[in-house]
Amino acid sequence: MSPEKAVTARELAIKELPRIIQGEIRASADGRFKGGLFTRDASYFGLQTLDKPQNGEISIIMDGLKTSLREIASHQGTKFDPATAEEPFKMPHEKHGRDADQNHVSKSSLANWVEDHFELINYLSDDATPLWICLFGKYLSVTNDSQFRDELFPNFEKALRWLNKFNTGLIFSSGNHGWKDSGDAFVKEDGTYPKYPIALLDVNCFAYLANLSAAEIYESITDQAKAGFLRKKAIVQQRLINKLFWVEDMKLFAPAIDASWKPIKITTSDSAIALWSGVVDWDKQAVVAQRLLDGDLFIESRGLRTRSTLSSQYNPKKYQNGNVWNQLAPIAALACEKTSLFDEAEKFDACISTIAKEGFKELDGVDLNGNTFPYTEEDREVACKGQTWVIGGVLGRTLL
Repeated sequence: MSPEKAVTARELAIKELPRIIQGEIRASADGRFKGGLFTRDASYFGLQTLDKPQNGEISIIMDGLKTSLREIASHQGTKFDPATAEEPFKMPHEKHGRDADQNHVSKSSLANWVEDHFELINYLSDDATPLWICLFGKYLSVTNDSQFRDELFPNFEKALRWLNKFNTGLIFSSGNHGWKDSGDAFVKEDGTYPKYPIALLDVNCFAYLANLSAAEIYESITDQAKAGFLRKKAIVQQRLINKLFWVEDMKLFAPAIDASWKPIKITTSDSAIALWSGVVDWDKQAVVAQRLLDGDLFIESRGLRTRSTLSSQYNPKKYQNGNVWNQLAPIAALACEKTSLFDEAEKFDACISTIAKEGFKELDGVDLNGNTFPYTEEDREVACKGQTWVIGGVLGRTLL
């Protein structure tokens, strides 16, 4: 990406910030989810943006992240509720309040009438809690804000208790509770569904990263014993992920393992998230990056498909089975830069200009030839523009 294109993309991203960071709900999305706080979106936005510490000098970003961290923590789970998937100490997946699209929120069976508006909160994702810990740690590493650390420290320790309750070393989910949350995202090549519960690659990569982030937080208060315990736990998680999820003939990690601890052999771009998290063993890093750049997954200057065109289940008209999600290319670029794969990073970075020009769209439909079209459901376009985690990716890739 040329310096001129990088500057233009960055200017467009910064221009979006006042529009998406609004009211009482910060780091939100535009479109049909306007006014809704998503822990995943806010966390991806912050982790990518603050990877370049200079972005921390932009007050609207830091204010938005601080407000998001505090707002998410204020709804940390206190009880077991099967309807909303609430559990003690678990962080919420999403919250929609007064400023949200009331027509959208009111259609949910989980919506509640509060005074003069509908509100909605649920805990339906298993990556929200580790992502909150990661974002909390990243924010503290940039700001050294010990007062804020101490304010949310009880929430942090509770979140860590939820995270480390899984004695197997991996988090197994009863459903598709990571970023790929559609019902058919993990359909196997023979058309059958995997045996649940499944351990999702992205959820467990963030659990690994959360333990490392938590170790740094404990080190900041000189609690070396807890920090050492968490680093050892992260090492165990790293070994398990590299052993159980790796599929040699795919040259990629499986997006999940099933109830029998066997990899679900689907060729997807989820390995970009593994590479970004730092969990990938050094001897696999270049292999993963180069495989992601193959034409069945990568469209030059466009982005990464969610599922390979070689898959029997490839269908770009399905939510997460072949279309392009625009947060993935910046994540892959950042991951390659972190692992000194600069040529590969440059190829992923070539997508940034297109992503910015098209309004930081959530996802696109795409055919076998790489031609994109608006993603629609029930004959209406549903992809959000001004999507927070996409904007965060651009901000993370357009600053030295």
